[in-house]
Amino acid sequence: MPGKLYNAPVNTKKMNRALDLGTGTGIWAVDFADEFPECEVVGTDLSPIQPSWVPPNCRFLVDDAEADWTDSKPYDFIHIRTLSGSIADWPRLLKQAYDNTSPGGWIEMQEFEVRYGCDDDSYPAKAPDVHNYMRLLREVRKDPANRECALLMHPKSLARSLESRWISPVTRSSGSKTPGS
Repeated sequence: MPGKLYNAPVNTKKMNRALDLGTGTGIWAVDFADEFPECEVVGTDLSPIQPSWVPPNCRFLVDDAEADWTDSKPYDFIHIRTLSGSIADWPRLLKQAYDNTSPGGWIEMQEFEVRYGCDDDSYPAKAPDVHNYMRLLREVRKDPANRECALLMHPKSLARSLESRWISPVTRSSGSKTPGS
């Protein structure tokens, strides 16, 4: 998805409000606000690290995405990216996102699957530290107490869970092999 802010087939003529959950530095929200100057863009995060110099249609709130949402106006687009390991109750968060999406609006999630390996043989595939880490991840996924964590550690399971509950279509795509590429 390099060079693209979103993949959902959003109605660009009806983009009045957008939400970036877990905005982090806020760069996505700022870029989206630049692309849609008539759209009110809200970025939320627990950490107040966003820039103060932003487009006039962009604002940031220190807010916990897992708390009750109190905003009374729905969003046309909700963006959720790389929150793996940050959310304790994904079904609740996604229900709140769904309940706060305007008719015809979209929720886009971008998560990744962690697979360690080496493509140039400079690090052995059976190296003990990599092997042990991957074994621990598999054990965590099997524990029923970690059900939601398991969904995010295995994107195919997350996609099936989303499709079975409410969201259609779930599109899966392969990203880059290495960070930053």
